[in-house]
Amino acid sequence: RLISKHADATLYPQALYHRAHMHFLHGRGPAAIEDSERFLKEFPRLPMAADVLLWLGDFHEATGKAEAAEKHYLGVVTSHPELPQARVALYRAARSAFRREELERATVLLAQLREMPGGEDVPRILGEAAMLHGDVLATQGRFEAAMIQFKRAEEFVDEPRFQMSAAGRVGD
Repeated sequence: RLISKHADATLYPQALYHRAHMHFLHGRGPAAIEDSERFLKEFPRLPMAADVLLWLGDFHEATGKAEAAEKHYLGVVTSHPELPQARVALYRAARSAFRREELERATVLLAQLREMPGGEDVPRILGEAAMLHGDVLATQGRFEAAMIQFKRAEEFVDEPRFQMSAAGRVGD
């Protein structure tokens, strides 16, 4: 209530943003959604809106609402394509499609991610995307192509745990 009374304050967007985030962190879904939707309605062009859309996508994915999750993830891509969060969101949308067994959709979204300019600044996402692409291919029975993707994933991320996971998938 205090924040709402000062909607004309300079720091109102930041206060609303942080309150929405705290609601998500403390498991207060309805309040988090309410503040997030208010933020997106009032400040859709602020870069922080990309985070809010990701939080909403993550919340919906965690609560089993995959289509709603994907809608929010893709909202980042369409409204803030220049931000690094757009790559993260596109990966999460592809992961959501894969989990729903929509393999063609996942493949299209992963291709879109690979075509985004400036992806080299987020090697972790590119590595995760290569792993997911390998999983899609393996699910389709295209094991040789999957192995290539798993090996590509190892090249993107210089992190032993990640590389072990990719190497393990090659062995599977």
